[in-house]
Formats: sequence, C-alpha cells, structure tokens
Amino acid sequence: MFKTGYILTPKHDLVWFLGLPFFAVALALGFQAWLPYVAVASINLWITIPHHYAGWIRSYGMPDVWDRFKDRLIIGPVVIIGFTIMGLQFAPITLLLLVTAWDHQHSIMQQHGLGRIYDFKAGAGLKQTRRYDLVLHCVLYAYMFLNAPMFKFLWIRELHRMRVPLSVSFVDALLMVSQVVLVGYLIVYMWHLWRTHQAGAIINPVKYVFIFASYFLWYFVAWNTNSILLHAVAHRLMHGVQYIVMVYSFMRKSQEKGTFRKGLWSKLTGPGH
Repeated sequence: MFKTGYILTPKHDLVWFLGLPFFAVALALGFQAWLPYVAVASINLWITIPHHYAGWIRSYGMPDVWDRFKDRLIIGPVVIIGFTIMGLQFAPITLLLLVTAWDHQHSIMQQHGLGRIYDFKAGAGLKQTRRYDLVLHCVLYAYMFLNAPMFKFLWIRELHRMRVPLSVSFVDALLMVSQVVLVGYLIVYMWHLWRTHQAGAIINPVKYVFIFASYFLWYFVAWNTNSILLHAVAHRLMHGVQYIVMVYSFMRKSQEKGTFRKGLWSKLTGPGH
C-alpha cells in the first residue's frame, strides 16, 4: 500500500528536500564555469557557517535543550578544540582524515533522519525498516567514496602517503567487491520492500524520491568534477540549507505549541521573522 507523507508540506518539500539537490548541482557547475577558485572557497564558507549557527541557536539558545545536554555542550567543544590543536600540531593528515570521515557520517545520518521523518509522517515501513534504510545509506555512500574518481584519487593518495602498501590488483579487487555489495544489497532492499508490501504495511514513495535526489547530487558531482571544493559547495547547499529549514521549522512549531521555555530561540522565530 502506498501513501504519501511530507516533512513540511508538499510545496515546501518540493523546494527544500526534493528540488534543492538539483538546484545545488546546477549552481555548483555554474560556479565552476564562471567564478575564480577563491570566490568558490568564500561561497563554501558562507554556506557552512549559517547551518552551524542554526545548530548553536538550538543547542545553546533553547533552555530545555541546554538543561538536558549541558555537560555535553560544555565539555564537547573543549574536547574538540583540544584534539584539533593537537592534531594540527602532531598529525595534520590524520586529523584531516578523521574530520572527513566524521563529515561523511554526519551527512549520511542527516539524510537517514529525514527519510525516517518521511516514514513517520506517512505511518510507513516495518519495525526493521530503519535498519535497512541506514545500511542502504551506508552502502550507497561507501560505493561513491570508493569508486568516484574524485574520492578514489584522494583515499589512494592518502593511504600511499601513510605508507600503507597498495597494489593495483588490491584496489581493483576492492572496487569489485564494493560493486558486488552494492548490487547485492539493492536486491536485499527490494526484497524488504516486497515483504513490507506483503505485510500490508505502508510505503511512502516520497521518501525514495528524496533519497534519489540526495544521491543524485553526491554521485553526479563526484563523477563529473575533480574539485573537492565544488563537491563541498553542492553538498553544503543541500545539507546546510535542509538543516536550517528543519531547525527553523522545529523552533517555529515549538513556539506555536508553547512546548519549550522561551529564550534566544523564541526571539528569532517570533512574529515577523
């Protein structure tokens, strides 16, 4: 049984979650064609900071969130800054790899979380669907990271710089295994959808349009440019804007329902904002 459900509304979802990835790809390609490298780097920074700002407002500007996670919100930044300083001093390449790995994991979890909201709004899926979805995201992203020319060059180069022995045959075998895993898991996932249908549970097709749009952005840019910066611009347009929209919508609804104590967040989501 198919039933549609939306994170916000059909029109808002079309703009922010289904259409935005395609717009971000077009914009990134335009930047590549018409703007100098320094301008693109500046745009990447302009996109990145606001979505962190939204997170800071939610974490430090909502009294209920602050009270619940106070220890983590105080200790976390201290630990991160400390490890960053030590990493820059003693192991900058390792620090870069850790930051990159965290960024990829963070991206996967955001899209997975949004997909879960789609299922929640439609009352879709089985109890096991969330695990199948998470593995699907991991497999799709790992395949891109291993096979896309832009990422493949980076991880092979970094492993070589770390003096990890790599042979051509090993790399070819690894890529072949990743292809087998991808095809195999897609078959497993289709079986899960069939089992969901057989059980009489709901399937939300909008979730899969959203997943397709997200991976279209990542795959298209990763296979059609050698610039990690342009990939970052397209990715952060999607990732950052979607996060800002979600945080703002959450705070706006909280303001309307009166479910959280007032604070800095409520001043930013009140009338006229």
